[in-house]
Amino acid sequence: MTKMEYLLRNYIVDQDLKSVLKHIQDIVNHLNARRDKGLSSILKEKLFHHLKISQVYNSNAIEGNVLSIRETELILDNMQLNDRPLKDQIEAKTLNNAIDFLYNLINGNEKLSRRSLLELHQILMTGVENINGGVFRKSNVQIKGSNHTPPDWITVDDHIDELFNWYNSESTIYPIIKATILHHWLTWIHPFEDGNGRMSRLMLNFHLMQFGFPEVVIRITDRDRYYESLTEADNANLSPLIELVSDKLLETVTVYEEFLNEEEREREWINKYSENESNQRIETLRFNYEVWKSALEVFKTRFQQSVSLVKDKIPNININFREYPILSFNQYLDILENRKVSSTWFFSVGIHNFIKNRKIAVVFYFERHFPVTKKKVFYTGTDGKKRYRLVNGKAGKPYIKLYASLREAGQSRPLPETFDFANVGMKGDKMVVGVRDKHKRNYIVSQETHLAAPIIRDFIDQLISTYVK
Repeated sequence: MTKMEYLLRNYIVDQDLKSVLKHIQDIVNHLNARRDKGLSSILKEKLFHHLKISQVYNSNAIEGNVLSIRETELILDNMQLNDRPLKDQIEAKTLNNAIDFLYNLINGNEKLSRRSLLELHQILMTGVENINGGVFRKSNVQIKGSNHTPPDWITVDDHIDELFNWYNSESTIYPIIKATILHHWLTWIHPFEDGNGRMSRLMLNFHLMQFGFPEVVIRITDRDRYYESLTEADNANLSPLIELVSDKLLETVTVYEEFLNEEEREREWINKYSENESNQRIETLRFNYEVWKSALEVFKTRFQQSVSLVKDKIPNININFREYPILSFNQYLDILENRKVSSTWFFSVGIHNFIKNRKIAVVFYFERHFPVTKKKVFYTGTDGKKRYRLVNGKAGKPYIKLYASLREAGQSRPLPETFDFANVGMKGDKMVVGVRDKHKRNYIVSQETHLAAPIIRDFIDQLISTYVK
């Protein structure tokens, strides 16, 4: 019998993905600096509680557990639900216990090892009928819905030894890449009778958190993308799974930032506002946010529809559209108040020119805009004539606009001035698209619109003519 070989242990990512990973490292470093300043015990408890429930619910739901997130929370608060499957309730409790154990290992600087893997599995399988926890499988298996056949059960011990030899000897791989390889390698071996997916996600977080990264939560809504990424990895392409882990890291960073910013906002409210004044302000902003959110979602949908109409029409060109979650209300407030918000990407359009072997992407992102009025200041020139110059006057209220930038070979730069599109904002309840004046390229003209379809089509035309033809 020929022993199967795992092929992705030295996986190399392209320059674009490397730049994304470096960007994430910078964001995490900034987050850790904020955390190192000290979090209140109340905030620590809120964060831990929120992330733990989300982790237990989503990881179990991916495997078919039918509990809702609220039911999961009740069970973790030691309540029993008579109308829900007992197995699902046991899985919630045991995964919760496994996460506690994982945190204890990390706090004790315990290294990831074969022993910790088996101990975690033992905890995870406690109380689950007909499953031996903490031991490797004794039969061959086939993964449902996958074309990958895991190694023969007789070779599982050898594969696990090989994985940990690599893990303990390889120190040059970037942490996110190494964590992703560890996760996929474990699913590839499929060493246990049950619980392989949950164990792999626990090991993923074990490694990330030991290197100062926050934990990731792969959500039930990510399941299709998650399974597709694992299939791609089975076919020797690990990049989609690395990208998924990267996106999930940024989501957790966003959770931390929202909690930190909200605590700061609450302290400022106590010092500066009465409860009534603050509530009125928040309600007004929430209404403005819902109007803004609806308009920007329309713009994104129109853009996606326009891309879908042309993406298969150009030979030797791949055009893809990728979307990210829109800013939450708390993130919206944070940007307006000039607080740190890391994940502001809304969507991107990528072009791969196979003939020229060139990849570019246009990233649309949110940023705070602080309007400043201009006023005339008169003075007398050396010739005795009166003249004036424009200077910054009174600043208006800040608001949020959608901008775009180009990314190529890991570097970002502004859109060329030949592009008409400049930004998207709001004026009252109407969408406003900023476009460059045909005659004065550095002068932005605002156009009120509900659809923006002609502007989007012009943008796509300019993108294709500049980077494809």
